[in-house]
Amino acid sequence: MVGSPAKLTEIYPPLAAKLADLAARVAANDATIERVNQKLPDGAKWLANAELVARQLSNFFDGPTNIPRIAQHMRLPAFRYVALEPYIWPPARK
Repeated sequence: MVGSPAKLTEIYPPLAAKLADLAARVAANDATIERVNQKLPDGAKWLANAELVARQLSNFFDGPTNIPRIAQHMRLPAFRYVALEPYIWPPARK
């Protein structure tokens, strides 16, 4: 339990910022690995992205459903609400 509004104010903003930074790094890694994998020569082994390796998954598919990906499914509300930018992650599209 957070315990007090002061604790929420102390803990959430820096933690959300760290998680948003991590999600941005994961998304950038995903994009880079996808570009590299698209240009691999025939028969070359595809490269796994950091999230697959870290979570010890072989892919993001589990039979009839997809396994949620961190950068694609995480939502972090901005601590200070602004109507046009309600989330710290994912960032608002401009």
